[in-house]
Amino acid sequence: SRSRESSQESLMLEYSNQIITDNYYIKIDDTFTLSQAEEIIRSVKYIYSTTSEPIPGIRIVTVSLEDSENLEMVANLSLYINVIILNNNLPVIQISNNVLSFIEGQNYSTLEVGRLSGISLTDADNNDEFQIHSATISLSGDSDMTYERISVSLDNSSPPTNGINIVDTNTRFIYLSGMSNLSNYQSVLSSLVYRNERFEPSPSNRTISLYVNDGSFNSNTVSITITISLVNDNPLVLSCSPSFLYYKENINSDGILIAPFLTLYDGDADHTITSASVRIENYSQSDHIQLNTSVVPRLGVSFEDSYTLIQGDANTAEYSRMLRTLTYNIVTAEPDKFQQTIRIEVKGINSLVTCLISIILIEDNDNIPILDLNPLEPGSDVATNVTYKSFISQSIDIAPDGFLTDSDFSSYIQKLEVELTQSRMNDRIHLSLCPLFNSTPYFCKIRYSKSEFTCECQLIAFSEPEFAIVHFSSLYELTITQYTIELSNQLFSHILQALQLLTDPSRPSSPHTITHISIKAFDGRFYSNSAQSTINLSFTNLPPILSISPLFTPILEESPTPSTAILSPNFPPLLSDDSGIIQRVIIVLVNNPDGANEELAYTDPLVPDSDVMGTFNSNTLILEGPATTDRFISVLTR
Repeated sequence: SRSRESSQESLMLEYSNQIITDNYYIKIDDTFTLSQAEEIIRSVKYIYSTTSEPIPGIRIVTVSLEDSENLEMVANLSLYINVIILNNNLPVIQISNNVLSFIEGQNYSTLEVGRLSGISLTDADNNDEFQIHSATISLSGDSDMTYERISVSLDNSSPPTNGINIVDTNTRFIYLSGMSNLSNYQSVLSSLVYRNERFEPSPSNRTISLYVNDGSFNSNTVSITITISLVNDNPLVLSCSPSFLYYKENINSDGILIAPFLTLYDGDADHTITSASVRIENYSQSDHIQLNTSVVPRLGVSFEDSYTLIQGDANTAEYSRMLRTLTYNIVTAEPDKFQQTIRIEVKGINSLVTCLISIILIEDNDNIPILDLNPLEPGSDVATNVTYKSFISQSIDIAPDGFLTDSDFSSYIQKLEVELTQSRMNDRIHLSLCPLFNSTPYFCKIRYSKSEFTCECQLIAFSEPEFAIVHFSSLYELTITQYTIELSNQLFSHILQALQLLTDPSRPSSPHTITHISIKAFDGRFYSNSAQSTINLSFTNLPPILSISPLFTPILEESPTPSTAILSPNFPPLLSDDSGIIQRVIIVLVNNPDGANEELAYTDPLVPDSDVMGTFNSNTLILEGPATTDRFISVLTR
């Protein structure tokens, strides 16, 4: 049994020292011994003589032996031959035109590269069995950046009916993937287009390279050159490469050349330049531009703050030499911005060209940060006198007017160290932005969002430090560290102003009545001066005043049942104090002739854990605070 390529397939055997060949059928009429028949069968060969790709599949060679005594007795032997094809040939891409012209203004910004180049794909391997797996297309030599790109048209169905997908693409690179036949890939590659939407394309040639892969081999790579034909509608070309420069403080103090490789040319004909201007886009008093006017003396130059004007008729080469001497410098001690942009414009008779040069200003952190706790007076320290009138725990602002600055423009405060160096017993440092924990150490995370601070605290360190972390290492020390530079020095100053001293006047003041807090700031390289906040604690208190209205005289009438005389709310006691806080009120029944039959009492039970607690016996009632005078008056009326 044969394939449809029967003319290339044949059988061959050896008999009686002869080679017998036939495309389809061999018959030997003779009488053989069994051993002779075996030799003939062993000599049978299948031959495929085509030079093209074989047709894959099964062939069957049938051998029949007839018995010489009984022709009806036949033995058949079937031999199966599986024709296996190999992917052993490279796919081939051919193009009929490898140079195409993109004419400014005539191609409507698009050049049909695939159609005009006549792309065709072939592969000597069996195309039904072995298909194309991928195609790679790249654009090189492009200098118009985002204005130019390459693209292809694909089946937009999902999944695509032809099996081809775009796996990776950008303006200069396309990678197609998916098993599909030659004709599908050729159709997609024939849709390849080049686009350039720039008003005045750059004149350099572009090259589009492409190749395919059949799963085993890459094809040959073909290159198509695209020449750019410009129309003389805006012939003047200005190039200010490089477009990015770096100015480093303390290194480039003598200035840097703005456009040392500036080129100005006209590809059509000699062109007369009438003027050129140099403008500093975001000018400040620190910016300064210089120009060597002796290079082309006949050109006039005028300077005015951010604007420099060059005037006079000259050719492109002369203006190029003049503009290459442009120098930028910072005349103040510190840069006041991160980036500066210089715009250069050159004007011809009928044209105007522009280029922009960005200068990245790299600042040197060469100044010590300034920490001032008392900006209204000389020096950076602050002293606070605090007088207490009650024994209630107090919170005192350590540096309510303090601020942090750094002469380096881009410098940030990274750390603030606060230490309580001398204090009363049980005094501690706190930050009013954060909740208060009774024990140390603990950690707080400060964030600033939507014009307000938030603070989250926990007893263990944060696994991934971010924002500003406050480490309360003890009652007397804390460190605020900024891990992500998000808080400006002004915002860090707000954190400084939130520092507080927590003190309890009821505690013994020995050995100190004056508290000293030391504060330092760190900007990543230098520590600031160590500023001191001194808090002088003193206690002044006058005796409280207590009186009962003379209009009040409780009357207790004899009764068979226990009776009560109540201090009427209509005549409340008068209680006052300079601090407004009362610690204790003692009420004693001075004379009680009825002994155990009479006692002091309270009309309503005191609420447990309230700010006023009471203890009773028959003739004494003790009310414990501290609480306000108004609160005690409310208790006494009951």
